[in-house]
Amino acid sequence: MVPESPALFLTATAAIGWLIAYVLNGWRQDRTKRLQIELDHSSAQMKDFYAPLVALTDQLNTTADINDTMVAGKSPDESGVVSGLVYDQFFLPIHEEINAILKSNVHLLEGRVMPESFAAYFRHYTAEEVYRSLTARGQDVSNVRVPGYPPEFYHDVRKGYMDVIARYEDSLQELRERRWFFRFGGLNLFDKAGSRKAS
Repeated sequence: MVPESPALFLTATAAIGWLIAYVLNGWRQDRTKRLQIELDHSSAQMKDFYAPLVALTDQLNTTADINDTMVAGKSPDESGVVSGLVYDQFFLPIHEEINAILKSNVHLLEGRVMPESFAAYFRHYTAEEVYRSLTARGQDVSNVRVPGYPPEFYHDVRKGYMDVIARYEDSLQELRERRWFFRFGGLNLFDKAGSRKAS
């Protein structure tokens, strides 16, 4: 039923239009704020957690390869001397950096549950430190068991890094393009360029 007064009809239409615009603008601003928070968090994850861990685990692998090459063909005693030197001068500083990052920035870990490989890394590092410390003091280490370096740690670090990068790029793209889609049943009413799709 159309109101008898055109002025009343126009006023009501304008009020409804203003209300819709107000709601949509508030939603857009809220979404922009959420995207910025997401970008800031993802940036911190990359800068302070994952990027350093990626570089350090690469260093660990490279150092291990060099150590294996250096001890190849040597006697057990000679291998022990070389490996001890490599550990003290190269492995230990890298492990200390990794340990410091994990202790101070574990809150930047991607996901709600810490991968098992991270706990396995802590066990490896701690046991190795105990072994080296006791050996340096001439103590009996026959009962000390040092678990191997968990190879899954290397891969879990990279998986988390790639997940964070993907989320960062998606958020940045949405923030830049200001594409606001209305989805009904998973269908976009607007195409990538922002124009309405033909129905």
